[in-house]
Amino acid sequence: MLTQKQFDVLNYLVKYSRIPAQRTISYALGISLGSVNRILKEMENKGYVEKGKVSSLGYEMLFPYKVQNAVIMAAGMGTRFAPLTYEIPKGLIRIKGEVLIERQIRQLKEAGIENITVVVGYMQEYFFYLEEKFHVKIVINPDYYRYNNTSTLMAVLEELGNTYICSSDNYFAENVFTGYVYRSYYAAQYAAGATDEYCIRSDRRGRITGVSIGGHHSWYMIGQVYFSRAFSKTFSEILKREYKKEETKHLLWEDVYIRHIDELDMYVKRYEEHKILEFDSLEDLRSFDFSYVDNVGSSIMDNICRVLHCRHKDITQIRVVKEVSGYLAFRFICGNDVYLYLHPDRSMINRTDWKKKSFFLKLAKKLELNGKSLYIDEKRGWEVAVYHDSIREADYKSASDMQRIAEAYRKLHASGPVSEYEFNIWKETDCYKQRLEELDVRLPFDFQEMYAAAKEIYDSIPVNRENWTVCYNACGNRGIFLDEEGRVLLVDWSVSGNGDPFCDMASYVCGIPCSFEETMQIFTIYLCHEPSEKEQIRFMKYVAVAAFYWYMAALYKDTEGGIGELPVYRFYKKFRFYSSKVLKKKSPKKPGRKENRYGDTI
Repeated sequence: MLTQKQFDVLNYLVKYSRIPAQRTISYALGISLGSVNRILKEMENKGYVEKGKVSSLGYEMLFPYKVQNAVIMAAGMGTRFAPLTYEIPKGLIRIKGEVLIERQIRQLKEAGIENITVVVGYMQEYFFYLEEKFHVKIVINPDYYRYNNTSTLMAVLEELGNTYICSSDNYFAENVFTGYVYRSYYAAQYAAGATDEYCIRSDRRGRITGVSIGGHHSWYMIGQVYFSRAFSKTFSEILKREYKKEETKHLLWEDVYIRHIDELDMYVKRYEEHKILEFDSLEDLRSFDFSYVDNVGSSIMDNICRVLHCRHKDITQIRVVKEVSGYLAFRFICGNDVYLYLHPDRSMINRTDWKKKSFFLKLAKKLELNGKSLYIDEKRGWEVAVYHDSIREADYKSASDMQRIAEAYRKLHASGPVSEYEFNIWKETDCYKQRLEELDVRLPFDFQEMYAAAKEIYDSIPVNRENWTVCYNACGNRGIFLDEEGRVLLVDWSVSGNGDPFCDMASYVCGIPCSFEETMQIFTIYLCHEPSEKEQIRFMKYVAVAAFYWYMAALYKDTEGGIGELPVYRFYKKFRFYSSKVLKKKSPKKPGRKENRYGDTI
């Protein structure tokens, strides 16, 4: 086994046909001239160096340190890098004339590493050309959309040995890869001042002893990582064990490493500033590659410019907005105003009638129920809107908020039906059922019972299309906001259409955690009078049907990676409670039991 200094010198000599001057070696490796002289003599005596170059025995000594392969992680969405990553994966962005991942592959091959695996997920088809162009191996991570990069390493666990672990979006100013590596390391750069990166603590030998998120004047993790064979073996065993826990799947692999840092020997490898670059935003990219100032090369930016009559460079301070369901969204500044850009995610593109949505947004504008939207593209669904910093969701426990919501619904329902569009809640429920069956999803044990009960309830509701009108069909406060002046903004019209206004209100209460009493209070506020028994029963039937519809929607959404996006348990409990009420199958309350927030008994 070689010492660190012996390895460094021998590895340095691999690049040369003749031994360079000792002073050159000393300067390049940061080893004293005397140490270089001593190490060279030792290696000549042992036969590692012969006739001014590394001998076959020298290469034999280096063999345990030889890099076997590289894994490039390219599965993530890179959502922070809006808007470019809405159209192309981050690793395929061109910087100073080179595609990020292509530059990295070339650098690996220059270092003699031919066995390269690229793990893809988001927009995976964009990476397939790399297989033929560079003879790399493509591995698909099917869980990229719901789990973190632990799922990426799980996809290539059997390939880990003496392995570089790389991120497709890193830019190395010079080639940082070598064909031989002494031990496991994580690349690091120094942050002068505050940083929110993963900051490293290490002992005097450079072994990483702790990692904290954020710090001051610290070395932080960035760039490539190297796993030695021993590290890979131990880490793989840990990851396989930890990955059985659902919480682990949502972590970075670095978080798993940190939890087991005492068991895993990894060292810090320090790089000078600007040797490794990571672009977190368009602003970062613009400061490095000036060509992105005037032309970002993005159709999204082109869209914005056409709507706002501006130039690419006028669009600044782009920040991702995560709370807009079904959309990739970001806010930005143009001139003195703040705007919102909404781009439908891939799950919506083929399922949404954008002409319909555009129609309803125009209707909302006419009714003064949406002051946000400036433009929506009827073919592709992208939208530009005014951004409101101070908008908020309604509070169902606030009488004034519920009054405002009820007034908005009454205004909408008073506008009458529209000729082109309809929302039949049972037809839509059956559509979800069909989709789940086509996907061969294993449904809950009580599903068929619930479906039969929901169908019985729906069939018992007299249909009077003369009473149908425009309905919003929101699930609670999703897509409903109040601005700073208390005006109601209805922003998501994807499931809107002609329907029964009672069903519309039922859909609304399904999405909020209100009790039976609170539900009936909201209904009373909407009606502006105490509901009759007939009205009450009709409304409760629709609550049961709507709860089942949203239950189905939540089950389907989970198949697309929207885990937890819709509160499936709330819909389940609401359906159970209201279906038992209207079917008169409710069990009698037992002493000491009380109603929970879903309107059920506990």
